[in-house]
Amino acid sequence: MTYHARLNFVMLATIIGLVLFLYLKPIVDKVQEYNIASLSVTDIQDIHLIRQDLHIVLNKSGGHWYLTKPFQARADLSKVEQILQILSTKSNYYFPLVDLERYGLDKPKLQLIINQQIFNFGSLDPINNQQYVATGENIYLISPRYTVMLPSQPSDFISGDLGKQLLSPQYSKPSQYLSD
Repeated sequence: MTYHARLNFVMLATIIGLVLFLYLKPIVDKVQEYNIASLSVTDIQDIHLIRQDLHIVLNKSGGHWYLTKPFQARADLSKVEQILQILSTKSNYYFPLVDLERYGLDKPKLQLIINQQIFNFGSLDPINNQQYVATGENIYLISPRYTVMLPSQPSDFISGDLGKQLLSPQYSKPSQYLSD
């Protein structure tokens, strides 16, 4: 057998092996996902965000969201929608609500209450870098982006329109005051 014949035989065997692998490859089961919330976005009327000593309350009235605690102002709808994204979050893993200290949930860093459903945010899982969240009777692993999306100060919730009204064009030019 010549060199080229052996090379052709090896390539034919490789192609047959690939075809058999693709034909007989194991079927991967779809990973089961679990909803972490049972609430509908349209039913939400109030949101409480508790971070250490800071308690922020948002209420829906007349189709608009308002910041009612620690002060009153119209809330930015995009910020509220970011918070409500947690209601559609799915998790691949859940655990029973036991041994809270292990998950950093004995003293949660952040607590989010949407209507009456409480979400306690704990520590990060060191293996897959997801965050432990306790709600209902279970602890779920979700992306840490939900914690990052939550505003940390009440002023972060204020609607952008209010900021534009506070800085009207007549007062926005510092050079006007320098020439006087």
